[in-house]
Amino acid sequence: MIGALGALVLARLGLAPARWTVNAIFLGGIFGGCFALLTRSRAITPGAGLLWASAFSFLLWLAGPAGVLPRFTPHGSMGMLDAARAHFSELVGYLLIFGAPLGLALGALPVAKPSPESNAQPFSLARALVAGGLAGIVGGWAFGQWMEKAHFFPLIAGLVGSSSPGLGKTLHFVFAVIIGATFGLLFQRDVRGYGSSLGWGLAYGIFWWFLGPLTLKPLLQGHAPDWSLAQGQKLFGSQWVTSFTA
Repeated sequence: MIGALGALVLARLGLAPARWTVNAIFLGGIFGGCFALLTRSRAITPGAGLLWASAFSFLLWLAGPAGVLPRFTPHGSMGMLDAARAHFSELVGYLLIFGAPLGLALGALPVAKPSPESNAQPFSLARALVAGGLAGIVGGWAFGQWMEKAHFFPLIAGLVGSSSPGLGKTLHFVFAVIIGATFGLLFQRDVRGYGSSLGWGLAYGIFWWFLGPLTLKPLLQGHAPDWSLAQGQKLFGSQWVTSFTA
């Protein structure tokens, strides 16, 4: 059901061919069911579900808009790399509209799941918020060094109609704490050590790039999100985005 609804929203936003709306809904339901079956022993928490579904959505995008579907369009002669660049907006839609709700819902639903490990610590809300928030501050400080050199803080201050670097830095750390705290809430049961924490954190950070600068930032400024490749290159650097869509 969630997969079908996600596919419907994608079609409504123009991220799926209009004439394929019914087929998209049908396929969305099928792919959502396949994801639930394939990851029923892995997506056992909201955090794990979110990132497993993001990976699944990325594979669907590679097989669909960036791979198979262009062969059936008037521009089907373009190479796969060109097709991936042309369909970058669909990638963002697949991740945020199809994958994220599907994974979060599957990880949160009280369906039959493997029993937690006997030595696993019980979930602690205080630990998730405090440890996650502190980790967010550390990560925000490290990333902030680059942002300060790139003069990005005035852009962040623009969210509240200001151009003050100091206010932008304050907002940057507020967002860092929020991201860190939500990481603690979503992934506390998934983290088993430094390695798993690094892996989950890296993947969650990439997800937030799609959700934050590309989506929430323009919405907070009263603009429609721009999910084009050009906007992605502008926000994160053309070399990274181009290599990512390769």
